[in-house]
Amino acid sequence: MSTVILDQIVFNAPLEMFTERLRIQNKPALIEEFAGLLQEAKTIARPKVIFKAAEITATGDDYVAIAGQTFYSQTLKETLVNLKRVFPAIATCGRELAEWADGIDGVYTAFCAQVICEAAMGWAQDYFAHYVARHYQTKEIAYILPGTYDWPLVEQEKLFSLLNAAAAIGVELTASGTMRPIKTVSAVYYEK
Repeated sequence: MSTVILDQIVFNAPLEMFTERLRIQNKPALIEEFAGLLQEAKTIARPKVIFKAAEITATGDDYVAIAGQTFYSQTLKETLVNLKRVFPAIATCGRELAEWADGIDGVYTAFCAQVICEAAMGWAQDYFAHYVARHYQTKEIAYILPGTYDWPLVEQEKLFSLLNAAAAIGVELTASGTMRPIKTVSAVYYEK
């Protein structure tokens, strides 16, 4: 199956989502400052997801093949054992928001900008979960990330290869295995 790009995601996180996390709920001046930053971010943010619905084509003791791409992890194989289909995906806050955040001065303000970027990435993941539920008739979905449990981070390259168009959403995988923008996640999503 071909890749699907979700690039019309509107980031509309409410201010209340951040005040407790930043411990500013009783600090009106900081709330006002953050509200301005959040409003600016919302005009820039373009969170995105690229994914595909993919068949599990083979399994072994310590591997699972997804759309012909073999991933070595006993945990991944055990997690997906009774499934026929999964959704490899990359979700990002978007290069636009990441570049905006990188240009923010001041330690606290820059930290707040990164918190907003992380929230935009999570917003993209939530949008994706709802999209998959609607279009693929799934119930609840969960995910497993390269670099967790016994699934080596280097296998993230295979996930990028499987999706083969991460650049279309502004995401790149560096030689060290980190993703740019930083607030990006790659994973295999599956129906629970």
